[in-house]
Amino acid sequence: MLRGELGSIRAATLVIVGRADTATTPEDGRLVASGICGAGYLELEAAHLSNLEAAEGFTEALMGFLDGAEG
Repeated sequence: MLRGELGSIRAATLVIVGRADTATTPEDGRLVASGICGAGYLELEAAHLSNLEAAEGFTEALMGFLDGAEG
């Protein structure tokens, strides 16, 4: 896997996972976020399609992240 390359990511990053996701588990998401300097992390009450299953929370978090990344 490319997990060893996470530290080379310099772009602003927000990792969003669903608490009930069995494909990309919260543990996986935490590992990714912890490997990227300054990455944000958010768990939503959803499975794998949190942008659909928890659309309001997903959109709010994403828009807040993008607003912060612009300036």
